[in-house]
Amino acid sequence: MLSSVEDYVEKKRKRLKLLILTALFSLVPVFWLSLYLGSSGPLPMWRWHLDDPIFQLRIYRTLTAFFSAASLALNGLLLQNLLANPLIDSSILGISSGSTLGMLTGYIISAKLGLYIAPIVSLIFSLATMMLVYGLSKMGGFRILVVALSGVMVSTMLTSISYLLILVNPAISKGGVALVLGSLGYSDTWSVYLSLASFSVVAGHQMLRVGNIRKILLGEDLARASGINVERIRKESLIVSSLSISLVTLSVGPIGFIGLIIPHISRIAVGGDPGACSITSTLWGPVLLICADIVSRVAFMPSELPVGITMSIIGAPFFLFLLIKSMRR
Repeated sequence: MLSSVEDYVEKKRKRLKLLILTALFSLVPVFWLSLYLGSSGPLPMWRWHLDDPIFQLRIYRTLTAFFSAASLALNGLLLQNLLANPLIDSSILGISSGSTLGMLTGYIISAKLGLYIAPIVSLIFSLATMMLVYGLSKMGGFRILVVALSGVMVSTMLTSISYLLILVNPAISKGGVALVLGSLGYSDTWSVYLSLASFSVVAGHQMLRVGNIRKILLGEDLARASGINVERIRKESLIVSSLSISLVTLSVGPIGFIGLIIPHISRIAVGGDPGACSITSTLWGPVLLICADIVSRVAFMPSELPVGITMSIIGAPFFLFLLIKSMRR
């Protein structure tokens, strides 16, 4: 019996190593294509230096996509584990929409209070949205469909308000629409720093709390019996996720479904262990987003499609599939 368990664990370890190596090798050509291809056409390698403005834009864009996708994938995994709901991520719960509305509100009032107010308002709106969805879900007993539909309802309402703000404020109309849809087109050094900070926040939390999360996944009663305050860990994680999502939204806007798709693929590949899933999600999330961004740039050359639209085209059918699967249980 013991040898069979050891064989199973060793098999899982080998699969995890294989998936990590595959993801790392996949990132190399994906990074190369992201630097080479774009809406302005191919960029020859002899121009690959920071003095070239197109290369500079593309390297910032690629790095922003990498850290943003890693952050979104980890946040999706964290939310799914702690709410015991496979149908959610930050976009479906409305956290991204709340953060976007806060960001736009912050930009509007920043003329009087200064630009520093935008991230603060974004975080406040993100937390308020999370509290609202959490409250609605708690009223419904945290049932899978109740949580998902509560989030979709709140997200739709907040996105509509964001569009209204853009319509009545022409000064933010051009960049505002792109950010509400989710775009990497405005990437610069600040977007790299913001996305890196977002990833660092959620990754640090995952590393510190992975043992507690693992016990919670085995059963809340078992976790409480071992001395874990489940409600405190859950609320703490929701606050961390809201902070992380507000930072990534300031960087690229509300790019959805990465936090839904990637954790599912990770669980299928390496099982439900949150530590192993965190590693694979961190690596496979950027592969998906950078590939989607490449398609967004070259599909309608010389115009460019916001990557949030591309991800919605990919993610919406995936969400419907999971929703139908859940309803049949």
